[in-house]
Amino acid sequence: MELSFWERQPIQKVDAAVVGAGIVGLSAAIAIKAGRPQAKVVVLERGTIARGASWRNAGFGCFGSPSELLSDLAQFGADETHRLVERRFLGLQKLLKLADVSTDKKHPIGYEIFDAAHPQPPLSSIALLNDLLRDVFDGEAIVPSLKSIAELGLNSASIANVLALPFERPLMMDQLMGRLLQKATAMGILVLNGLEVRSMHHDEACIDLVMGNGEAISASQVAVATNAYGKELIPELEIFPGRGQVLVTKPIDRQPLCGQFHFDEGFYYFRGLGSRILIGGGRNLDFSGEGTAEFGVNQIIREDLESKLRCWLCPGVEFEVDYGWSGIMAFGPQRKPIVARINPRVCFGGRSGGMGVALGAQIGEELAGLIIEGL
Repeated sequence: MELSFWERQPIQKVDAAVVGAGIVGLSAAIAIKAGRPQAKVVVLERGTIARGASWRNAGFGCFGSPSELLSDLAQFGADETHRLVERRFLGLQKLLKLADVSTDKKHPIGYEIFDAAHPQPPLSSIALLNDLLRDVFDGEAIVPSLKSIAELGLNSASIANVLALPFERPLMMDQLMGRLLQKATAMGILVLNGLEVRSMHHDEACIDLVMGNGEAISASQVAVATNAYGKELIPELEIFPGRGQVLVTKPIDRQPLCGQFHFDEGFYYFRGLGSRILIGGGRNLDFSGEGTAEFGVNQIIREDLESKLRCWLCPGVEFEVDYGWSGIMAFGPQRKPIVARINPRVCFGGRSGGMGVALGAQIGEELAGLIIEGL
């Protein structure tokens, strides 16, 4: 549909265009506007709300479970693991501040659970992680749980051990994303939905972003913040998509879960939503099938998640799955996110490796720094 005179006026020529209205995109736009208050900043989002994962994750404010971090330590070494966790922790603090969410500790925390097939790592390994990350958290990131399995709302006799992660917290993503949008618009940032950027055309003076309707927006600088979809505009990016499955039950007559929980190197996770249970993950059951940017249900994984609900969380308790959904994450040959200038007018920030909630605001701030340098 062609644009009217009134629709054209705000986007005739902008200083900075941000492609993608997820956590990274909104955080970048806010940081650009804060650093350059007079700049004309517009955010372009092809969906009615951000597609991908910012609205479609499980709401875990986490940095990596102990078993996941030990796997990272073995693969990438101490320095890279430390840097990853530090960026995740800083990113979550920035996200909470941007969204004006309380950072006090009066909220449920995180836990990793272990069973006979996935035993708890030795205490020496836990001590190694705590020593490595002590300066990040100014304390121990992993401690034995002071609550019993029953106190946490877990019903499975197969759960052998629980480790507490006191710096984690659950998030309500609708509230958080709503506050980011409110902050952006209050600063004078124009957020436009339903505009898909199909291509980018450069000249010496600017870059034209061509929409699906054939219209174009001219910008001095462009920040691409579409994570797994970044290759659509920047084919050379080393990114591959990974789909995640999530289920939510109908309200269940059982003790509520107290906290957010990880299992099997972070491949599974669950939490309470009032009297409902949210459970997700299982991507490791079908890496090939879930290596897609298409939304959809993986029946193998859905059946596995429902089985874990029956065996772990609701043994002997009637429950029904209310609905499920999928979100698209971005991975690469390295865990390290990409924040880079692609050419003199285009920058990219993304590839969060399944940790976009924690990393998003940090990546957005770094991405904004590159854009401000180019303005």
